[in-house]
Amino acid sequence: MSAFTVQSFPTIPEVLPHENHPHAESILDDLKKNNEIGYNKLQSILTNHALDMIDYDLNSKSIKLDPNTIGVKSLMCHVPINGTRVLRVYSVDNPTWTKVFTGNYFRVDTVTLDGEMGKKSVEISLDDNLIIDMAKEVKEDEEGHVLTNVTVTNISITNDNNDRFGENKRPISMPHLVAVYGNPDYMKDKFLIKNKVLAINEFSTAKQAIEIAKNGIMPVAKCDSFELYQNVTTEIGGNSNIGYNLAFWISPRCHNIHDKLYICTVPGATSTKRNGIAIVIQEAGKDIESWATNPEIWQKLLPILGQDICQVK
Repeated sequence: MSAFTVQSFPTIPEVLPHENHPHAESILDDLKKNNEIGYNKLQSILTNHALDMIDYDLNSKSIKLDPNTIGVKSLMCHVPINGTRVLRVYSVDNPTWTKVFTGNYFRVDTVTLDGEMGKKSVEISLDDNLIIDMAKEVKEDEEGHVLTNVTVTNISITNDNNDRFGENKRPISMPHLVAVYGNPDYMKDKFLIKNKVLAINEFSTAKQAIEIAKNGIMPVAKCDSFELYQNVTTEIGGNSNIGYNLAFWISPRCHNIHDKLYICTVPGATSTKRNGIAIVIQEAGKDIESWATNPEIWQKLLPILGQDICQVK
């Protein structure tokens, strides 16, 4: 086994970002350049936790930190920029983790098309906390010496006042909202605000969908054979009609999105073309679409996705 690519704590007195985690790298590099006091205070905390990981033989550790205590008011995050933000619904061969939310045949996600990853300064509010994930690696060098390395693998912003999902209090995503209608028994007692469990009838899926549409981080992705549904005059035959059928089912029930609905191919999801649809939430360089901030439309669209398309059986 070889030595580490990134020499981090305890070899040097700093806990550095892992080489394959550009988000953590962007945040720590910016703090080191532009907020030396905050960076040094953060490193004092990280190195103490890294010592605990080594002493107690922990492979990973997550810490929660109030950024105000170290004088950090903003983070330079590695996030998608530019591009068109869309809601996608498409068929999949291997649903993986999504199947409890959107079933065995379809997946729902929000992505940025034709965008790129870039850096954006994100302001931190008074109630925000940082969740910092750390990992320990152990390797053996060519001379047989055992080496230890502790790095930062992720830094995320959390707020206990915001609604969260599940025991790990993860941010709510679109599959969770679809599952309220497609798998309601599974979704019971899964939503939380602060430490209080919300009943499904206390939880507004439309409000959450609008929040995701406006402020959600949508990863960069790709769609092929992008075709506006209202321009399609005849059904696409053979095995390539999945996207058309989805659009055909959704469009008349949600008139306001008719001219924002595209038939597309999501590469790698299945072996068929035109395997899904993309509904434009925000075109590159333009304001968010009015439908995406309209609760009445989400109150129609989410049940259609959950009960008619993605129902978990």
